[in-house]
Amino acid sequence: MKTSEDVQKPVPSLRGKVHIPILVLYFLLIFGLFKYECDLSYKLACYVYLLCTLFILITLTVLHNNHWNKHNRSLLRRLDYAAIFLMIGGSGFPCAVHYLVNSKMVIMVLTHWSVILFGAFGSILFNFTCTPKWFRSIVYSLAGAPYFFYPYFTATMKMYKESVLMLSIAFFYITGSVFYALGKPNLIPGVFESHELFHLFCCFGFMSSLSVNYIYLGYNKV
Repeated sequence: MKTSEDVQKPVPSLRGKVHIPILVLYFLLIFGLFKYECDLSYKLACYVYLLCTLFILITLTVLHNNHWNKHNRSLLRRLDYAAIFLMIGGSGFPCAVHYLVNSKMVIMVLTHWSVILFGAFGSILFNFTCTPKWFRSIVYSLAGAPYFFYPYFTATMKMYKESVLMLSIAFFYITGSVFYALGKPNLIPGVFESHELFHLFCCFGFMSSLSVNYIYLGYNKV
């Protein structure tokens, strides 16, 4: 007798397609960054950010745009959950590198990335897919919590535009995770439901992080 995990349920027609415009933009970003002259450490941090983004885009596209058997779907979901950890870590990494001004900052970044990598590898090695959606949403939100330091830090320096943009990253990702955990609203049943809304808010979060990192790219221009 098959369980619910053995049978892949029908999904909305826009599942795995909301992020497609980001894929097109992504390759333009890679090309633009390659030609841009800026501080090497910041440029490398931007490449880490974009590689983490590429990983989540690839896993998301592969997972949601084919019908997989139970084994392959489980593997792809593990990779997808690992990619989410890396996306969270990568989104604020360029700014974190920009503010590596003392040993405390270095320790904070190293500690944070130790947690990110533990979460990513743990998602692959252990069956994180069996945990409830609300639990995963909380874990991912906590994984990004150290980045709340930077909007506070920039606000103390009266860099309010940067601070607001940084907070908007958290707003979009956390709001999206709430839709994911609740499984609603299903705006257009069979076409655009809560999971697609989650993906859309993640795209908004990516655009906010891109805006912040682009601003700091200008600060690191040589």
